[in-house]
Amino acid sequence: MRWTTKESQRGPVKTAFQGTERTNDMTNEAGETMTQEPMQTLPLLFSFKERVMGNGFLAEVRMDGRALLEVEDNGCGLETWVTGVEPVGIAAGGADRNAALRGFHRAWLTALFDLAREASDFAEFERSTQEFLASKVAVISALWDDAVQSVREKKISDPGLKRESASRESTFSIDNLRLEARRNELADSPTEGDCSKGGISSMPYAMVA
Repeated sequence: MRWTTKESQRGPVKTAFQGTERTNDMTNEAGETMTQEPMQTLPLLFSFKERVMGNGFLAEVRMDGRALLEVEDNGCGLETWVTGVEPVGIAAGGADRNAALRGFHRAWLTALFDLAREASDFAEFERSTQEFLASKVAVISALWDDAVQSVREKKISDPGLKRESASRESTFSIDNLRLEARRNELADSPTEGDCSKGGISSMPYAMVA
């Protein structure tokens, strides 16, 4: 499965459930492939809560997870990417940070919608969603840990993001609610806040302290 949202058409992306990989490679004039290092990397914490409609069930899914924000120069300008750490398998890019953060929430929700559509009942949805939300890959987790160390050593702060402890564990819950007569729909922005009006601080993200 692949769950990727890209609000900007610039830059390649390749993500996959149970193993995330995103290419940051560029080719120079000699035809050699060079890997670009991000201009800025921030370790993020996020808190999402959404209701998902399935075959005979309505589930409420909550998660406190981890993600990595990277600002890159793709040769045409700056681009921001948010990549899932816990869970892995989702990523979103945009021309600015707000677009990437909105896209990441959308990619997370799209993954849940896909799992709900494929599940025959709540029990199957719960099993597959638990597998997705609990997923992590050592190399991605190591990048997040390195970013935590870097922001602490450099005393990096960001007024647009609240601060939370990096020791916060990733947790999630999946509850079966009563069935309602409606279908899954993706909103234009996260339900937790409209970042076009309130800025990033109104979104469900935090930078580690």
